[in-house]
Amino acid sequence: MRRVQWFEFEDLDDVPAAVRNGGTDLLDLGFDRLGFYDGVAASPAVRKLPLPLAPLAMCANMAGLFVATLIATPFVRPIRLSRFALTYALPAIPALVAWDGTVSALRAYAPDELLALAHSAPGAEGYDWDAGTAGSALYLIGTPR
Repeated sequence: MRRVQWFEFEDLDDVPAAVRNGGTDLLDLGFDRLGFYDGVAASPAVRKLPLPLAPLAMCANMAGLFVATLIATPFVRPIRLSRFALTYALPAIPALVAWDGTVSALRAYAPDELLALAHSAPGAEGYDWDAGTAGSALYLIGTPR
């Protein structure tokens, strides 16, 4: 029987600590594969921006998420009056979505950073590691040798 364990990076408070400290526990569980994924890959264009321009890029990201939430809200089911009130009368939901999405994008790792973290985990030498992006998602997969 094949067993695969998937984790989302957001499920781990601190990815480097989880890989270094908890990595031993994860690798010792006997799974056929370990998979880590994140729905937001670090944009190479944003990562290469000079530091003074980064806040401008993040403001654009927050504005886009804010507007997208305003547009998407009528299509979210079930329809509730509270959702409309917190979206349009007091725009708390769009503000929280914009903040969460932007902070998640800032915390995103590049595939080469993930490989370095994976190779630094105790017991990592028993796995073949692969990291990359698929669309806008970031992944790290460990397969036992």
